[in-house]
Amino acid sequence: MKIKKLTRSLITAAMAIILCMSIMIPFTLNAQALSQPNQDPTDYLFQTLAALGETPDGEYEVHPTYSHDLTENGLQYTFTVNGKPAYTLMLSFKDSQGNIYHEITEIFLDSLPPFESSGGMFVYISKFTYFYFAEGKYVTTVSKEEFTYEQLAEISEKHGFTFGDYGDDFTSKCETIVFARRATDSYEFPNGLPGYANSSMISSCANIAGGNILGYYDIKFPNLIPDCETAYESNGKMVYHYQPKKVTDIISNDLFNDMGTIEGKGTTFEGFKTGLTKYVNRQGYKANYYEAAPNGKLDYEEFRTQIFYARPVALFLSSYNVSFGPLTKPNKGEDDLCTNYFNSNHVMVASGYMKMEYYNSNLVIFRRDTYLKISSGYPTLNIGYMRINTNENFEHAIGVQIY
Repeated sequence: MKIKKLTRSLITAAMAIILCMSIMIPFTLNAQALSQPNQDPTDYLFQTLAALGETPDGEYEVHPTYSHDLTENGLQYTFTVNGKPAYTLMLSFKDSQGNIYHEITEIFLDSLPPFESSGGMFVYISKFTYFYFAEGKYVTTVSKEEFTYEQLAEISEKHGFTFGDYGDDFTSKCETIVFARRATDSYEFPNGLPGYANSSMISSCANIAGGNILGYYDIKFPNLIPDCETAYESNGKMVYHYQPKKVTDIISNDLFNDMGTIEGKGTTFEGFKTGLTKYVNRQGYKANYYEAAPNGKLDYEEFRTQIFYARPVALFLSSYNVSFGPLTKPNKGEDDLCTNYFNSNHVMVASGYMKMEYYNSNLVIFRRDTYLKISSGYPTLNIGYMRINTNENFEHAIGVQIY
């Protein structure tokens, strides 16, 4: 059979985020929120659907999906909603700590699934780009055009999935770290952070950061977010609900106004503290702040002290980076690290740290990396990492205590 060129456009669903602007995204096509670590993927799906106000009618089917090299990379769920066919595609990946995450890339609530179980292995290498692998051949699901492995590898390299899609206001660097041995030291305070990332207002990153702090403390002080449970217990640990509407309203209205946020400009450092205190006092509690970046330089030991006291640390940055941290290739002695670098003002919140040491075959350390675990405020990477001493610029970093 003659090999044809790809005739279907490779469609991406990037969300432009510029100068700390975050807007509420409709979830009819893409649910842009990461699962909790090691969360059951079905629980993650149903939680996301519930956030959309939808419930599957009954039974569902789930099948694995594969990357171009036929390694499993995610799942396809098929079900019905209100009697109409629906499907979800999600990716799966593992971080260097062995935690498994899922990320929903497509949700359609009134559409047949792109893959059918009789077609072969489901090869999913980019949004809205679907192939079967059967009888040693790669073919598209619709036109049945045949592709070579080399062609799919090229498509994957140029247009394939990278975890986190931020628009155009960043530069990206991907690298592979080859090692003989790796040592990891990490810590996150109990329950971590919710990972909220949505607001109905632009320039809301400081408001979203405040919302993540409130969602964390609401477990201990339920009246912080009245008439709303931010988390539930599953297998002995607390799991945050997908961002409730009540939280979005508080971020978009209360915190936006209390912090004196200006659309298109954002929030000042003093406005953040004054506004968060105003909201907390209104709910019957108090707030204290502890500086961990005096004179614009992170005091890493003071940062760790705040984390050990289980205080979220709000990071005020004029340049920064975000990633999912190093993603381990099983049994290969390699970590893949893709980092996005931003030169803009942003506020996000940290809940822990991770230190990595890499050894060569002579067991000599050749690389050390230190990361802050963050709730980034970005819908496509709500929980991730920022590597420090990597061209980031701190304005402030404050531990926040609510009591």
